[in-house]
Amino acid sequence: MDINYISRRLEQIGVSASVLSNYHQEHRVYHTLEHILYVLKKLESKGVLDDDILFLAAVFHDIVYLPLSESNEEDSGHFFQSHYHGNTDLRDEVIDIILDTKTHKGRTEKSRLFCECDRAILNEPLDVLIQYERQIFKEFQVLDWKLYKKIRLEWLENNAEGQNIEALKSYLRTFKPHI
Repeated sequence: MDINYISRRLEQIGVSASVLSNYHQEHRVYHTLEHILYVLKKLESKGVLDDDILFLAAVFHDIVYLPLSESNEEDSGHFFQSHYHGNTDLRDEVIDIILDTKTHKGRTEKSRLFCECDRAILNEPLDVLIQYERQIFKEFQVLDWKLYKKIRLEWLENNAEGQNIEALKSYLRTFKPHI
C-alpha cells in the first residue's frame, strides 16, 4: 500500500486526491501521509480496509492539523464535508468517527475500531515510541520545552498505558532537547 493506492481510491470514491497536499504542510512531522498509511495498514490487518467509511476516516481524520488548535477534529470534519459529495449517511458516519478522534472514545463499533488503529502507535516497541515522541515534539516546538514536557506527560498519563509507555514517560522526564 502506498500514496498511489490512497489517490486511486479517493478518485474512485469521487474525492480529488489533491486533498492529500494538506499532509505536506511544513509544520507536520508526525501527522503526515506516513501516519495515514500506518492507520490504513492497521485497518488492513483487521480485514476492514475495504470499508469506505473507515478508509475515508483514516484519510481525513488529520487533514486539518495545527499543533496548538483545539478544533482540529471539527475542522477536519468540515473539510471532509466540503470535499465529499456522495452518500449523506456515509458522510455523516465518517464525520462522527473524525470527531471521536478528539477523545478516542468511539461511540460506535466502527469508531472504536478506528480509534484503536489510530492509537496503535502507543503499543509499539520503545524505539518506535521514542521516534514518535520526537516527531510530536518537533510539531510542538512553538512551546517552551518545560511546558511541552508537562503537557505531554499529562497527556500520556491520561491517554496511554503499558510498560513501554512508562519507559517513554521516563525518557521524557530525562530528555534534554538541543534546540
